[in-house]
Amino acid sequence: MMENAKVSYDFFVQNQLKHTSHSLQWLPKFEDDGDFANFEFAHFLTGTHVDEDQTAPNSINELRVRLPNIDKTEKATIDYSKLDRNEHSKMQIVSSIEHEGEVMKCRQNPFDDQCVASVLTSGVVNIYKKGGNGTLAGKLHGLGDETFCLDWNKKTKGHIISAAKNTVCVWDVEKNLNQGHLFKIEKAHGESDVNDVKFSPLNENLILTSGGDGHYRIWDLRSSNTTAIVVGDATEEALNCGTFNNIVPELFVLGSEEKSVQVWDMRMPERYLNEMNHHDSQVTCIEWHPTKSQICVSGSDDGKVYIWDNSKNGEEQARKDYDDGPPEMIFPHVMHNSQIEDIAFCPAAEGR
Repeated sequence: MMENAKVSYDFFVQNQLKHTSHSLQWLPKFEDDGDFANFEFAHFLTGTHVDEDQTAPNSINELRVRLPNIDKTEKATIDYSKLDRNEHSKMQIVSSIEHEGEVMKCRQNPFDDQCVASVLTSGVVNIYKKGGNGTLAGKLHGLGDETFCLDWNKKTKGHIISAAKNTVCVWDVEKNLNQGHLFKIEKAHGESDVNDVKFSPLNENLILTSGGDGHYRIWDLRSSNTTAIVVGDATEEALNCGTFNNIVPELFVLGSEEKSVQVWDMRMPERYLNEMNHHDSQVTCIEWHPTKSQICVSGSDDGKVYIWDNSKNGEEQARKDYDDGPPEMIFPHVMHNSQIEDIAFCPAAEGR
């Protein structure tokens, strides 16, 4: 595989985590590299799942990895052969927060880089403050089951959302770090589980749920009742993930147990705009590009990551290219040996 990486990638970094992680967030934090002018440090947030036969505590870790600074150099000017690859690209732990039990999902507050939320196996959402070994600042209750759902509102300070089984909860940590829910939806998808829930990055009042019933639902927090404003029947089997577009407020994308990636427009809720298929197993995570409205990335239980360009829908293909995937599939990443549990594009940071 590593031999193929030399052909497929301009730059490839591989690090082995000490413990399993279900969660990955690429943070909007970059710093200059004082030792290598053509490089910079990128920061990531992960959470551990320590095996039962190990005695190490679980933790939320901020990591940094040295990457080439695309803005300052061209790849041709870097002689990678002169770099010690083992040390040059080695992952470093910047800070660590002790955590009670395995970390199902963790996310940094977009308004406060010293505040991190995580979901416990009990469904409780913990709020931590960085510094030292971290400080538990509050606990958010309302859910009673294990979940991987967690998302901060990027428009309204302090709003955070999660879901477990068929219940969705929104909290406001600016008002009270230990309060009950601000907004709660019981049986959001009837008796089916809510497998994912996300805020819109462009409209602070809209949330998207992806259900085990194969339906998506869009909710408005301003509504006086808990009835979805848009409902769509996407697949016969479960929807595992979904997220709103970062540029076009009406667009969203869904990933399913049926291995499909579907692009939808909430103004036309009856049928998807496009369906893209090439995964060999269920789609487990999906994200839009931060600045390109037609680009998204999906991860699957097949261990593969695909980058898609929805604008290529309908383009003609030569017969010899059929096996390589549909025209929308613009890049395959097949370097993993197990299922993909989380995925992230490099964030659009100020000044970049």
